[in-house]
Formats: sequence, structure tokens, C-alpha cells
Amino acid sequence: MATASTIIKTASNEIGVKETGNNNVKYNTEYYGKAVNGDAYPWCAVFVWWVFKHSGASSIFYGGGKTASVYEIWRYYNSLGRVYSSPKVGDLAIITTSAGGTYGHVGIVKSVSGNTYVTIDGNSKDQVRTTNRTVGSPKASFCRPAYGSGSGSSTNLSMGSSGTDVKDMQKKLIALGYSCGSSGADGSFGQGTYNAVCNFQRDHGLTVDGVIGPTTRSKINSAYSNLGGSSSGTNLSMGSSGTDVKNMQKKLIALGYSCGSSGADGIFGQGTYNAVCKFQKANGLSVDGIIGPATRAKINALYAKL
Repeated sequence: MATASTIIKTASNEIGVKETGNNNVKYNTEYYGKAVNGDAYPWCAVFVWWVFKHSGASSIFYGGGKTASVYEIWRYYNSLGRVYSSPKVGDLAIITTSAGGTYGHVGIVKSVSGNTYVTIDGNSKDQVRTTNRTVGSPKASFCRPAYGSGSGSSTNLSMGSSGTDVKDMQKKLIALGYSCGSSGADGSFGQGTYNAVCNFQRDHGLTVDGVIGPTTRSKINSAYSNLGGSSSGTNLSMGSSGTDVKNMQKKLIALGYSCGSSGADGIFGQGTYNAVCKFQKANGLSVDGIIGPATRAKINALYAKL
């Protein structure tokens, strides 16, 4: 099971790694599946994703998904009630920028002493390095992954289980195309979830017992992380394009949300943005026009019922 010490060790081993061009760094290359350059590829959040992945802890970072957005990291942990005003070792520190941006940078808290703390930061002066900080200057909030908690890999889930860990697994199963029944991701492991787990296990050559044990959990997390290659673990927003966008457009259209005159063309333009906003509003989600994990899971869940 991942611990804060594991994360700190992995991150510390990277201190001193530098860019070889404008945001051309190994973390971005692994994240995007190719070498990238330019201002469009900041990598502080990508570095955190890489550290958790290489620590075997992807499941407790952004629900096993991928994001290069500091705001999305904050929003994910905020939705779980895991954002705090004081730091602990292993927290993800969301730092306000000097320009006043609320979600400008993310670093991993390495140590805490009284009112000061040290972070390990990617994309800090074009490299991985440590930074000494004071609580409140600049303003920061602290996202706390569930190290060693029930959302880790040690607890089996089966009929009758309930809670946030069940809900997290249900969301991933639904995103992978396995309906958990009419109640969707409700945090209660009932017959619908049992059927979804059995179907997932059968499709992936696992022992079919309807129990989410270590092997099944690992396979679900891996499949979710790799959904649709590098794209479907990534948020979709204005300007995104490709087969993942086209797939989501088709589902939105099938659900009654027009993506504009171009239809499912694989380009996330104004029509698709409007469709996503309408879908989010109709389904009680945060309305931001972005297809993130929660919106993607809801689209997939409703589409599976058609």
C-alpha cells in the first residue's frame, strides 16, 4: 500500500532533472506519449502524476486517471472532502501564483516544521527542485491523498460493502462500459455492481467471483488509467480533438444533446461545449464545459442505459 514516504522517496530521486527545451522533459514525454515543446505543456501537475504512477499509487491520485491541470487536481480532492488549510507530509500543495492565480502550481510536501514546509516541485525554474515555503505566504491549500486508508488496495469489496471506495470503483467500472445498475455509482455494492464486476472479470481473464480484491482492483485501475490510450484518462475541453472527443460527442448526441451542426466530428468546439454544459446542468454536475472524470462517468452511465 502506498505511503507518503513512498511518494517522497520517488519524488526526491528526481530532484535535479531539468528540461532540455521549452517544457521538453521526460515526464511530459511519458504523459503525452511523445516528446513535446512549448508553453502549452506546463508540467508541475504532470510531474505529480508521474511520481504517483512510478510509486504504484495511481489509484490515489486523481482516481487513477490523468490530468495536467492543477485546478483539476484541486477539484478532485475537494469533491472527496480531502482539501485542508494546513500541510502534512505527502500532501499536494496547491500554490497561488505571484500573479494571483488560485491554482497556479502544485508541489509535493516533503517536510513540515511549525509554520514552514518544503515542497518537491516539478517545472520550477525549468527543473525538479525543492522549495522552502511559509504557510499562508503565498496562499496555498493542501490536497491529501488517501495514504493507507480504505481507498487503497488492501480492502476487498463485495456484496454489502459501501462507502467512497465502492463509489470510486463503480465510477471506474461505468467509465469502462460496465453498468452498475439503475442506481449508478451510489456507493452501495449491490446486485448491479456485482454483475458489473463479474462481467469485467470475465472479459479480462480473471477469476469470476464478483469480489473486488487486489488483482481485480489493480486491473480496473490499470484499465481506467489507460482508457482510450492516452486520451480518455485526460480531461476534454475547448480545443481538444481526436477519437475520444468523437466518442463523447456520439454519446451526448444519443442522449439528446446536440453538439452543433458539425455533429460528432472529433473537434471540441462551441457546440460541444454547449452540449456538455447542458448535460452537466441537467445532471447536477459542476457546470464548466469540461469532460472530466465525473462528467465522463455520468455520460457513460446514461449511455449504457440506452
